[in-house]
Amino acid sequence: MRVYDRYLNLLTETDSFQSFQFTRNYHGIGGFELHINRYMQGAETLEKGNLVSLHEPHKVGIILTKETVLDEQGKATENIKLTGTTLCGLMNRRITVPPKHTSHDRKQGNAETVMKHYVNNHFLNPVDPKRKFPNLIIAPNQNRGTNIEWESRYKNVADELEKVSLLSGLGWEVTADFNNKRFIFDVIESKDLTQANTQGNSPVFFSPEFDNVKSMQFIDSDNDLRNIGYVGGQGEGVERKIIQLGDVSGWDRLETFVDARDIGDTDEETDEELTEEEIEQLLTKRGNEKMAEMQSLLSLEAEIITPIKRTVYEESHEGFNHPAQPTQSQARKVQFISTFQYEKDFNLGDKVDIINKSWGVKLSTPIIEITEIHEPSGFRLEAVFGQNRPTLITKLNRKFNDLTDVDKEENYYGYVDKGKKEAIEYVDIEINDVKGQIGNVEDMFPGTERLWQGARYPTASQVTTPSKKITECTKGWILQWKAYDPGSGAVNTHYQYTPIPKDHAIYESGRGIRIPLKRNIEDDIIKYVYIDETSIIGHEGNSNAPYNRMVLAGVFEW
Repeated sequence: MRVYDRYLNLLTETDSFQSFQFTRNYHGIGGFELHINRYMQGAETLEKGNLVSLHEPHKVGIILTKETVLDEQGKATENIKLTGTTLCGLMNRRITVPPKHTSHDRKQGNAETVMKHYVNNHFLNPVDPKRKFPNLIIAPNQNRGTNIEWESRYKNVADELEKVSLLSGLGWEVTADFNNKRFIFDVIESKDLTQANTQGNSPVFFSPEFDNVKSMQFIDSDNDLRNIGYVGGQGEGVERKIIQLGDVSGWDRLETFVDARDIGDTDEETDEELTEEEIEQLLTKRGNEKMAEMQSLLSLEAEIITPIKRTVYEESHEGFNHPAQPTQSQARKVQFISTFQYEKDFNLGDKVDIINKSWGVKLSTPIIEITEIHEPSGFRLEAVFGQNRPTLITKLNRKFNDLTDVDKEENYYGYVDKGKKEAIEYVDIEINDVKGQIGNVEDMFPGTERLWQGARYPTASQVTTPSKKITECTKGWILQWKAYDPGSGAVNTHYQYTPIPKDHAIYESGRGIRIPLKRNIEDDIIKYVYIDETSIIGHEGNSNAPYNRMVLAGVFEW
């Protein structure tokens, strides 16, 4: 194992580790776990940000976490644990910032072109020079993969690469060029090594019957399967646009709902209205994307028996010195006792045959993940075929990413704003119609009176006393809030109003009220106040960030 700095300068080299597990993933980011003595020579180089390598370009990891292990008595042991990602984790460091003239970063072409487009735009040649990633190049484009259309807006680049990889069947990787001290991004194309392949490749198969796998685990699960999707677009109640995907009935029908409310009725680029057919196409696309995450899980994990190296000496007959004395020589040869050799006969991403006759299992499936385990006791190889099992963290991340999707958030608030605007226009029309019938609109409501004005968080020591008791008002008080910039003062924007019924002072006098406010989309501002018949008392938490970005600016009669 070798240790490098981020510029690929060699810092130290050692084989004195307890365990080194290195995982490569065909579609996404792999990782590693290293256990090593903290007193070994050169241990000071094992710091966050440095690189560990098995001295192969595609087997390099970035140290992200350094952990001192405690024994049963709670004392630090002599060993440390280091974990991190493969170099593919570098793609986690940028998001897809769209060009200023358009809402999304869009690209159409073969899958390799699309993947390298996003790496180029956000790592090599971004508009903002501060986003440029040092010492990274892209391998020449070989235009591999099927043609696709892709668009992205403020998404993690690594996540986008994984999605395109899963769609196209191409893998991707970041490798180290030790000689030129740089990193290389490239796309990987796997081989078909099944017995049915038409490329003339030598078949590779794994089976307990052939003694080349052990510790096999096979999973065939429908836990997350959904085959009927109801996709909801914009609208409310019976007016909401709903389409159905799938055609399964009876026992085998498994339904789900896909919320696509963010898909609007106008084209984001041209601002032209979309036809019903175009809206349905967008809803269908969204539904298919979400339902692709709700398929049957077919996964097989196994430990591949690695080759045993054996040295043999072969004798050869070369002639005779005389009839009773033949001349012989010995040749030293190294033999590998195994059916197939890793990285020679098969590699990450290759499609192989898996056979287990006793289980009745025969699969032709790609190797999507390989873990190398280097320990003093020897070398082991573990592989995942087909699909990775989704962990709880995977499922939570998938849900979180869905909730924080920028497109959904922006389009949703645009939809809400549009609805508010239409509602206001409707109310204006109604009020104007009523004016002609009853005279002034003010006659419809009792007059309002400002009872207090100022700027308070308010805190527990700030007691606000309006000029009229809440029980003396027609319905109660209305609290007025507005924006506040700590260090500068109140800002005459973001006005919001909270009605407080006088029944609160009658039946729940002095008890707390939780008031949710908004300054920006990302700010969830909560105010907490105690209200009795005569006063409003705040809470110390109201002055903490981000809650201090809004203040109580007025109290009105309701």
